Amino acid sequence: LCAVNPWLATSNAYLLTESLFTLLLFAATWLSIRALRPESNRRLALAAGLAWALCSLVRPTTQFFLPMLCVGALAIPLWRRWRREALLGLLVFALAMAPWVLRNARLPASAGQPDLMVLSIVHGSYPDFRYEGREDTFGYPYRYDPASDAASRDLGSALRHVASRFAAHPFAQARWYLLGKPYFFLSLQDVQ
Repeated sequence: LCAVNPWLATSNAYLLTESLFTLLLFAATWLSIRALRPESNRRLALAAGLAWALCSLVRPTTQFFLPMLCVGALAIPLWRRWRREALLGLLVFALAMAPWVLRNARLPASAGQPDLMVLSIVHGSYPDFRYEGREDTFGYPYRYDPASDAASRDLGSALRHVASRFAAHPFAQARWYLLGKPYFFLSLQDVQ
């Protein structure tokens, strides 16, 4: 991917995170799909949980995915057949993430320091990476949103920001999260 996308190789922030994250995301997805096959063994579910944890260590927003998948496996009748695999994956995920979570809990809060997960949630909440659909805001919609600073304060504020955007425009937000964001991610465009 770096070879066909020079901006990945020349921007050190991308080189350090995006290439590794893409590899881990595809590995976690592939392992998860393999773990859900009827003939698979439990080791694949354990490996999938570990891959999702590694993914979360690179991009913290990923840490929400596996718990939501597990809730789905418990709540959605059609998914209940994968309950054991989901719980095994979640167990390994939690064990792998625990040292990092405990480390972060012991650190004092840094005043004025942005939290990467919070910023990722807020910055990624604008459909097509535009503020109110305006073309001139492409790539940096949060700079034009007067509510962005308040939404970026902490995780609770970021989640309330996303919830309010869903409440105001449920179909546009659903389209963005289900179709738009995956398209931008897989197209390998440098949005900013």
